[in-house]
Amino acid sequence: MRAALERLNPALPPEAITATVDELTRDRSAMSLEAANCEVYLLLKEGIKVSVPDHERGGIGWLAPLSPFQGLDDWLDG
Repeated sequence: MRAALERLNPALPPEAITATVDELTRDRSAMSLEAANCEVYLLLKEGIKVSVPDHERGGIGWLAPLSPFQGLDDWLDG
C-alpha cells in the first residue's frame, strides 16, 4: 500500500504517507461492517487529509489531501 501511495502522491512527504496508511488501517472492529466499509470508501473517494510538519515554513502544519481514486486499481493491487 505504501509504495502505491508514494507513486500516486510523489510530492507528499513520508510523514503524510505514514499518517495515511495509519488512517486507512486503523482498527474499525468496533464498527459494523457496513459502517467501516462506508468510512473507508469515503476516505478513498474524497481523499485523506493529514497534518504534517512543514519544515520549510518553520514547523507550521499543513493539510495534504491524497489523490482520490487516481490509479485506484494500482493502489489496490499494490
